[in-house]
Amino acid sequence: MRKGAVRRVSPRGGALGAFGGALLAAAALLACSRTAPAANANPNDVNDPSTPSTGTPGTPGAAAPALRSITVSPPVASVPRGATQLFVATGHFDDGTSAPLPLVTWASASEALVMIDVGTGSARGVAEGGPVGLTATDPASGISGSAALTVLPPALQAIALTPSDAALDAGTTRQ
Repeated sequence: MRKGAVRRVSPRGGALGAFGGALLAAAALLACSRTAPAANANPNDVNDPSTPSTGTPGTPGAAAPALRSITVSPPVASVPRGATQLFVATGHFDDGTSAPLPLVTWASASEALVMIDVGTGSARGVAEGGPVGLTATDPASGISGSAALTVLPPALQAIALTPSDAALDAGTTRQ
């Protein structure tokens, strides 16, 4: 062996062949390719390639956190018949983070009372009654969360007075 050369040794003590040497070289190259954070780098910027990976979702090499539960907001609501209410599903992950879940499937326990858009979470009161259970389900894991919506009588929209141009003196009445 020449002076300054490095002998590659396997964990069992034998010299590595050409494949093993190439594998070690690739691993060393990968390790060296990680850049040190710039002096002015923001440690929370997952889009900055000089920011080291901390296991945060969205960073290269980070494992995605597992979904543990879903909450639906608002948990309880009421709307007049014909009105809509938007529900939002929030995922809670095993790494302690929470985030809105845009890709859940929505369902209504009674479509006769409440219709819900299966993709958006927008619920419309069809008939008075309830509370009606609404469920948001993550299709990948099957984990779900729920909320309740009650449909009330229609809200008064306007009052029309006739004749519209009537004039009365103070203290007088008219039918």
